[in-house]
Amino acid sequence: MNATPTTAAARKPSPREAHKILEQCRDLTVKRMQGAFSAILDKVGDVLMDRANRTDVREEQQLLMDARDAMRSQRPALMAEFETRMRRRIDDRMSGEDERRKPDFSKADLSELALVETATMDEAVITGNLKRVIENACYEELALLNRGMGQLLERPDLETDRNPLSPATIVDAFADALREVKTEPRVKLQVLKEMNQVGVADVTAIYNDLNKHLLELHVVPAAMRAVNVGGGAGRARPDARRPEAPAPSAEVDVMALFQRMFAGGGLPRGHAPHAPMPGPSRPERSRARREPRRTSRTPRRTGRPRAAISTSRRSSIPAAGRP
Repeated sequence: MNATPTTAAARKPSPREAHKILEQCRDLTVKRMQGAFSAILDKVGDVLMDRANRTDVREEQQLLMDARDAMRSQRPALMAEFETRMRRRIDDRMSGEDERRKPDFSKADLSELALVETATMDEAVITGNLKRVIENACYEELALLNRGMGQLLERPDLETDRNPLSPATIVDAFADALREVKTEPRVKLQVLKEMNQVGVADVTAIYNDLNKHLLELHVVPAAMRAVNVGGGAGRARPDARRPEAPAPSAEVDVMALFQRMFAGGGLPRGHAPHAPMPGPSRPERSRARREPRRTSRTPRRTGRPRAAISTSRRSSIPAAGRP
């Protein structure tokens, strides 16, 4: 995989044309997301039924059946509310209205703070996880979509969390619509839990189709794109600057550095790791001088062999005194 720049240059549409393209992207997203979430709810219903049939706990079985019945009976109202909430959130984020209505927590009255209900915290955790699952599954598609939407919104540094068509916008809209369903909070929470277990392949296809639409209109700025190349077509030019590889440090230099440090002299100022290996330290030189003396004392400690001594004594006796 080599990085090569895109060849087609993006054009900058007029404000009127950009507004029209944004509306097209919004309508496409709303329509396709409705179908995708409807298919996801079908899978959730099957999972709820399967789990209810396999469990032996009466309370858990009743909860799963209630969640499935609620999704079947109130599906039309839920999907209609989902469409309304999603369209409204997308429009607010495109116009910047959401930023203007964002509360300023620096001016909040601490005396009015209260504990958040457990169900609310659980919902926030589950929806946050669902957003991350979709973002991870659609990472490359969202990166390309951010460039196209940033060009239309005149926000060149647009990130996924500020993209009007991001997974956060879609998931928050669905969570808002689910709150309007007339059932117990624990049933709604169970539906969100099961949504984390099913696939999001349909959502990935939607972002891919949005990118195709923007690419056909030539409104996606050029960027480094990873493509497969073979042979030498994708190789860098010879005159391209490459970072120099760091010079390998020899092991003897490291040992010399430690020898100097432990010899008591420390690391001299300006000493480089690749300096020549210093000579033997003082303990080594003194040990070298003592080595010959220890060797010369060796024969005196051990002495000559007894056979050699007796032979020399017999040779010193005069021949006439021998028997």
